[in-house]
Amino acid sequence: MPDIATTIRMDRTAVVSFMFMLVVIVLFTMFSTILMSTLERKREFASLLALGTQQIELKLQIFFETFIFGIIACPLGSLSGVGLAKWLEGYDMMNIFEDVNTEDMEIGGFGMDTVITPFFSTSLTLQISISFFCAVLLLSVLPIYLISRISITDELRSI
Repeated sequence: MPDIATTIRMDRTAVVSFMFMLVVIVLFTMFSTILMSTLERKREFASLLALGTQQIELKLQIFFETFIFGIIACPLGSLSGVGLAKWLEGYDMMNIFEDVNTEDMEIGGFGMDTVITPFFSTSLTLQISISFFCAVLLLSVLPIYLISRISITDELRSI
């Protein structure tokens, strides 16, 4: 049965690669959202600094905005993912491939189940949500750094 073991290893490798790409895309999207939200308000931050706001207050503001973004986005993403998986549970993919014969659905000579059966683990879902939340908080480091280097005169001169 080396063919089955090889097929299982290939499938796991493909799933891990696909998940890694999804994580990179999601984190990049979150990072660009946080960064653009910060950079679009450089003039406002410069005005606040000119009025006497401390740098630490601006840094905390950006951090707490990112914190709230993560608190809302992570549970919402987890719930929508679990909801979508529950909705698709038991769906037969042969409904999509109506013109394909059932015997043609095989990998390495072994039949492939066409019914979607998701695996749920509360602890795994919680671990992924917490990991994404921590990653979102780490993504706020660059916007905070960029705001700390803001030039009040340059920003206010461009108004």
